[in-house]
Amino acid sequence: MFKKAMISIILLISFIQISTNHPQAEGNQELKPLDDIYDFFQQEKLQFKEWQVMMQEEITVEQKEEVPQIMKQLFPHASIQKQVEEDTMKYFINNHNKNENMREKLSIVHQKHSQQAQMKYIITGGEWNDEIRTKLEKKMTQQIFKRFDKYPSFFTCMKATSSDNIKSNLLVDNFQQFSNMEKLTSVNEENFKTISGYIHKWKIDSIPISHEEKMNIQLAVRNGLEHGSNVIVGTPILVVEY
Repeated sequence: MFKKAMISIILLISFIQISTNHPQAEGNQELKPLDDIYDFFQQEKLQFKEWQVMMQEEITVEQKEEVPQIMKQLFPHASIQKQVEEDTMKYFINNHNKNENMREKLSIVHQKHSQQAQMKYIITGGEWNDEIRTKLEKKMTQQIFKRFDKYPSFFTCMKATSSDNIKSNLLVDNFQQFSNMEKLTSVNEENFKTISGYIHKWKIDSIPISHEEKMNIQLAVRNGLEHGSNVIVGTPILVVEY
């Protein structure tokens, strides 16, 4: 069942390029969920571990030589890794800024006989506070965001741990009360629970799951791990391993 859930999520991610509903730009509303999720983790006395923001979109590339040029413009001091396959060329950059306590990863996958390329930007960090949020906002309004042809698909995620097993049903109930989440679907397995829902106050990307319903949040709880338990909350879906 867990494998089926993961497959469903992977299929859903591939579907996002044509089905994600984008809100109107209103400041950096995309980061509001991270503030709320962090506050919830503090309320539940969970140990915060990491946040992640991911943006992805197809961009237009006139010539194959343009791809490394784009990456060098964005990260002039980083080294580019290249992976050549039969029909695609993949370019990667990993940039770890110790001063900002953030890690950035940029990848561009270019089909050899196409002018379209898949561009993905991921930034992660191990702290969350007003200073980190301000730095992240600046990065989002700088050159990286402008390299996307349109409004990219936007994902946020935050992870916490507990040294004990978590009562997942109670945690979900507490999160519903905290966020006014409308619960839509759930998957229950031994030591694992995931919930999909919708939070109306968040002006973020959403994904239709039926003609009448759409989701903009997933919450996963995994117990029975060596260190205890993981809690991961992502918008509009989870794009990381549980």
